[in-house]
Amino acid sequence: MAELGPGDPAATALKLHELVQRLSKGEVPAASDLMKTMALAADILTRTPEGENSGKEQLAAVKNEQVREWLASTFTRLDSVYSSRPNKPTFKAVAQALVIGQYIDSIYRESSANAGPPVPAEVAQLFQEQLDCWGFDIFSAESLLSGHPLCLVSFEIFRRHDLLKKHKVGHASQSQISAHCLSTFLTQVERGYSNHGNPYHNATHGADVVQTVHYLVRSTGLEAWLSSLEILAMLLAATVHDLDHTGTTNAFHVQSY
Repeated sequence: MAELGPGDPAATALKLHELVQRLSKGEVPAASDLMKTMALAADILTRTPEGENSGKEQLAAVKNEQVREWLASTFTRLDSVYSSRPNKPTFKAVAQALVIGQYIDSIYRESSANAGPPVPAEVAQLFQEQLDCWGFDIFSAESLLSGHPLCLVSFEIFRRHDLLKKHKVGHASQSQISAHCLSTFLTQVERGYSNHGNPYHNATHGADVVQTVHYLVRSTGLEAWLSSLEILAMLLAATVHDLDHTGTTNAFHVQSY
């Protein structure tokens, strides 16, 4: 991207639009890019004339109560100190900069939350061509992922059903299931499948069942009749259905305890 010059509103606006487009595609820009663009936006806004009735509107747009109180007290105090200076910081400029910062931060957090674990190019191509099909080659996925296909297969299926955005876990302020939380959970589930060296009821079998359930839900139209919570429950059950399987039958377990 081209370098931005100080005091250039059009170039700064273009840079902000580019950042929003990158974030909407799931690309996470460097923190230095975000900081530089925000600083330029704040500089531009500082030069914007302040309207008579703009203060209250801009103050209401700042969500954090403590920040609103700070703005109100600070600029009431500075009005007398800087009244004779032509380039004093205006209430509207700082409030607008904070609103823009909140907006970009929310997009950045959402994109980061949904970025997911890295997917090798060959696996991404396999997912694109076969994941929604009955003939999905689970053994190719197993080979490409060194015998550990469950985490990435399940994560991609959860993502395709948009379940990370529709449901939340953890603290009440958590707006959605984070990619880190889901991938960590799936990694632990995959490890649990290998606890007993089961040659059949293993992580590859778990991934195969998850993909089959995904195919049936989507191809039969059942997806339109189920809530997202029911789909989440089905896919989660398929993911863990043989977790920690010993390879022995229920009758054996009953008689051996």
